[in-house]
Amino acid sequence: MQIVSAMPAFNSMSAECRFWGSFLTPNSDLTLPLLPLAPGQIPPDMPRPSFFRLVLTKGLEAVAHQKPPKIQKSAGLPKIKLSLPPCTRAKLLAFCEENSATASDAYLTLSLLGLAQYQKQAEQQKKTSQAYLSSAKAVMPFEPWCAEQPLFWHAIQPALRDKKIVLAEGSTGIGKGRVLAAAAAHASRSNSGPVWLVSSTVVLVSNLFNEYLTLPKSITHGLRAAILPARGEFVSTARLKRFQETFRRLEPEQAADVDMNRPGIPGGCLI
Repeated sequence: MQIVSAMPAFNSMSAECRFWGSFLTPNSDLTLPLLPLAPGQIPPDMPRPSFFRLVLTKGLEAVAHQKPPKIQKSAGLPKIKLSLPPCTRAKLLAFCEENSATASDAYLTLSLLGLAQYQKQAEQQKKTSQAYLSSAKAVMPFEPWCAEQPLFWHAIQPALRDKKIVLAEGSTGIGKGRVLAAAAAHASRSNSGPVWLVSSTVVLVSNLFNEYLTLPKSITHGLRAAILPARGEFVSTARLKRFQETFRRLEPEQAADVDMNRPGIPGGCLI
């Protein structure tokens, strides 16, 4: 028995799109034609079903702003089972009714249209990324060893140039320390003033300093660099001595319960 939903009809692509009960249920598999794709057209990090749903969605978006395309025949193509969200299935049905096409032919037509849109956008994005990387590399004072380094360099420049805060993220192992050291030297030379590289640990500060030492001389010539540990990295010998004397006077059971941060206990050896 087929149940008609009480949900009101809505207008989609200039056609009344009616929701049947089956279209309001969770995703279910449909038997649809397999798109004729060349090797490499599907991104390696995207599952096949996700890519098929993506190009179908782009095709549905495209037909809403242009004349209906010529219906492509799917006869002879292999079949696959594909799960579609209820809203996408409803739009596919509306296209079928508007163009007197079968679900398979409508799916193939819309997907090929969406595939063309996807490839066009991907090509534009690739050109934009290449231009962006080229401009970033042009101002870098050293040759990057991966594509992420110019992006990270470009991201932190506004903070150094305009003295603003910027959140710049980078994957582990791309050489962020080298970029930061080079950016600090570049900013110091451009602004004729000191630049501070602050880190949460002495180890990270040492790594930044070592990266600075490996930079080309053309970057560091005439500049002076030094590690300036904070007060918290030093131990007060007087407090350490008092702390040791206190523990000598305590029984082992008492010493195990000492809270070094409690007032009255000469703990907190760091000043």
